[in-house]
Amino acid sequence: PVTLSSRQAEQGFKWCNTCRVIRPPRASHCADCNACVLRFDHHCPFVNNCVGQRNYIFFAWFLSSVTLLGFTVVVGIAVWLQAAGSDDKVASSLVWVTGAAVAIPAALLGLSVMVFCCYHLSLTLRGKTTKEALTGKDTHGATIWAARGPVLVPWRQ
Repeated sequence: PVTLSSRQAEQGFKWCNTCRVIRPPRASHCADCNACVLRFDHHCPFVNNCVGQRNYIFFAWFLSSVTLLGFTVVVGIAVWLQAAGSDDKVASSLVWVTGAAVAIPAALLGLSVMVFCCYHLSLTLRGKTTKEALTGKDTHGATIWAARGPVLVPWRQ
């Protein structure tokens, strides 16, 4: 390992034994991606990617859109059930069973994603990442409101 200067150690820089680089503060190594991620939040199995400094805003929008999708599905099924009234008792009960079979799981999944979305909103407002909140580390700084990081392709500047 490389020896860090006292100034680097004070600022929170660390040596990553896996990547063999000096990690900046709030960066962490993801074992799933086998890479160090700036302002590491968590590894998301649903998008199969690490959520960190450069893509946290997209993850937040993903959660918001899935929450709205679940709400839209439940409202759409409720409207469909209201409009699908029938004089035939068998057809009417089949429509209600089908609607309930789709609406109940959609409502439960939508509600769970909404709770997850609200949790990430609270983390964002507190300036913490999921990893920092779970480990209890007291760090300050922006998450979603911060710049996405350095431009890696210089011709875009």
